[in-house]
Amino acid sequence: MSKLKKAGSKKEFKITLVDLPLTAEEQAGSLKSVENLMPSLGIGYIAAVLEKSGYTTSIIDCRVLNMTVNDLVEELKRDHPHIIGYTGTVLHIYKGFETAKRLKDELPGTISVIGGPHLTSIPEETIKTNLFDVGVIGEAEYSFLELVDKLYEAENDLSKVNLNEILGIVYVDNGEIKFTGKRPFIDPLDQLPHPARHLYPPLDLYRPVPASYKKLPMAHVMTSRG
Repeated sequence: MSKLKKAGSKKEFKITLVDLPLTAEEQAGSLKSVENLMPSLGIGYIAAVLEKSGYTTSIIDCRVLNMTVNDLVEELKRDHPHIIGYTGTVLHIYKGFETAKRLKDELPGTISVIGGPHLTSIPEETIKTNLFDVGVIGEAEYSFLELVDKLYEAENDLSKVNLNEILGIVYVDNGEIKFTGKRPFIDPLDQLPHPARHLYPPLDLYRPVPASYKKLPMAHVMTSRG
């Protein structure tokens, strides 16, 4: 069990964003041979905002790297980030539960944050598992950045952070689930930097649905939200 290194600067404050493990069969069942496997742009936008603010950020895309929960846990233990941000859908949120449960004891001092469609759909049910320190609902770029800023200033001591000041999050305080209120939509969207594509695995590892492209490798873009 390694001790978390105290960060003296933003560059030394490490955030790892995780697209959780999901096999082709778990995602597509009998259609696994034509599974749609493309980068999760959501964490790419968050990573870009964090990098722009000076933080050291990495992305682990477990799906394309065929990583299991064991692989992910070992990788996170080697890197020992200050904050882990998970994105999870209904299909693979249970992998996030398993990972976070194991790391509670194995990565002391690391803050775990959950976001994505599952958390946004049922925030209370997700956060009451007590496996994650904070949940970020909806558009996460600036809510997550604000949380990271406050944790950096507090030397990653969550007890010194007033979470109620951050709009768009959910957390548990003395057994009570607290939601800080809806954060306004990001407007205009053009203020966001482009996704941090350099943090993903090589593009030629991804496999989009065969009918969706003429030539590989292929990248996709997000032109709107809502």
